[in-house]
Amino acid sequence: MKLEYFEELKRNQDGLISFNGFLSTSTKQSIAHEFAQRSLSNGFSIAVLFQMQIDPTNSSCPYSSLENQSSNQSEYEILFSLKAIFHIESIEPIENNFWQIDLTLINEKENLISHYIEIEHNKFNHLIDYEKLGELLIQMNEFDKAKDLYEVNVPDISDPKYTYVYNKLGLIYTNLKNYNQALLYYNLSLETKSNETLNDYVTISNIHNQIGKIFYQQEKFDKALEKFQYALDMQLEHLSSTHPSLINTYELLAMTYEENNDYQTALEYHEKKLEIQEKTSSSKKSDLALTHFNIGICLENLNRLTEAIDHIQQSIDMSPFNDSELNNRQAVLERIREELQ
Repeated sequence: MKLEYFEELKRNQDGLISFNGFLSTSTKQSIAHEFAQRSLSNGFSIAVLFQMQIDPTNSSCPYSSLENQSSNQSEYEILFSLKAIFHIESIEPIENNFWQIDLTLINEKENLISHYIEIEHNKFNHLIDYEKLGELLIQMNEFDKAKDLYEVNVPDISDPKYTYVYNKLGLIYTNLKNYNQALLYYNLSLETKSNETLNDYVTISNIHNQIGKIFYQQEKFDKALEKFQYALDMQLEHLSSTHPSLINTYELLAMTYEENNDYQTALEYHEKKLEIQEKTSSSKKSDLALTHFNIGICLENLNRLTEAIDHIQQSIDMSPFNDSELNNRQAVLERIREELQ
């Protein structure tokens, strides 16, 4: 192992390590010791012997014995998958430039989360990037654990990460349906952002949209529209006319006007959204299909049935064959055709 990598491991003792490839190991320490010693011929390397402890009853990581399949059966080989994650228990010297690192294979999900939460509560923040872990927890819908993580990492108001942390807490409490607490954190996140010299208009407008979505969930549609419109005005003033953030804001405005039965205004925002999507090479066909479908529904409610059929058909043509909404869209198309007869 290169010296720089070894020093990084030493700094991360009690942290985690994952190997970026399939991991071949041996149940015989003498064999592993022999392989490790070979690296000592390179003066710029450190010989490292990894000793791994595994609980076969509590592991979500696939591993397999290759004793009867390996080309060299005398190596008593165990192969771990790409998903193997280990806790670094200890790092101890064996002899000059030769070290032993004791590892414990951990459960890929629950143990990973609880391990890091425990570290955070003990204030060992230098060991991990809590932002990345927080994002992971949110993606896994582990909102209570994410809340704990961010709440023990609330920075001072002068810290650049202040807005980031409070914004994430707002998102977490929204998903926990604690809307009052979510609004509190979103508003706190705006306090510092609005006072910065170089405003991050994407972030600010997104926070206003998130607040608007809470009002939408509470069926306070007029308040929701105020927030969405505020975000839109900011984006139109400071961002390009095809910025991806506009797609989301147009969608939010459209769906809120639909709730108010103002299908003409909703249609206009859906069409603005479609215009940007068609100009953006990164737009997915499934997203375009959904926009065409929503336009079709607005047109149906405006009794413009021929146009509605055209957009619903485009939506069906663009939908992936395994789209869960495909059957519903086909049923809507048949319904509108019957209305036209």
